[in-house]
Amino acid sequence: MALLDEQTILLALVFVNAMTYTFFFIGLKRNWASRVIRATTIDEAFHELETSLRRAFPDLYEGFTWGEAISRAKTVGASKIDWSELDRELRKYEAHRFGGQQIAKFNVREILKLAAYLRQRNVTGKRSRDRIGTGSQVQSHN
Repeated sequence: MALLDEQTILLALVFVNAMTYTFFFIGLKRNWASRVIRATTIDEAFHELETSLRRAFPDLYEGFTWGEAISRAKTVGASKIDWSELDRELRKYEAHRFGGQQIAKFNVREILKLAAYLRQRNVTGKRSRDRIGTGSQVQSHN
C-alpha cells in the first residue's frame, strides 16, 4: 500500500479549503438576502415600506400619495398580503401623521410583509424570504 505523495495531499487540502470558503460565502449571501426588517413604531414601518416602494418602482414620482403607492403595489401579485388590514393601518397612519390623532397601538405586520416582499422581489425577482422582526402590535412613541 503506497502512501500519497505530497502533491496529492496539497491538492486535496486546497480543494477542501476552496469548498469551505464556497459554503461560507453561500451562507453569507443567504443571510443577506433574508435580512430581518424591524420596526418599533408605525413611522419606522412606513419608512421601510417607502424605501421598498421606491426601489420596486423607481418611476414613482416625488410627493406620491400612500393610496397611489399601495394601489401600485397591489399589481405585483403579493397574494399573502392582507390588503384590507393594510388599508386600515394606512388610514390610521394618515390620521396619526396628518391629523395629529394619538393612537395607542398599530398593527405593522402587513406593512412589513409588503416591504419585505417588494424588497426581495426587487433584488432577485423571487418570492420574499425576509423575516419580520416585530410582533403584530407595537406602541406608538409619539
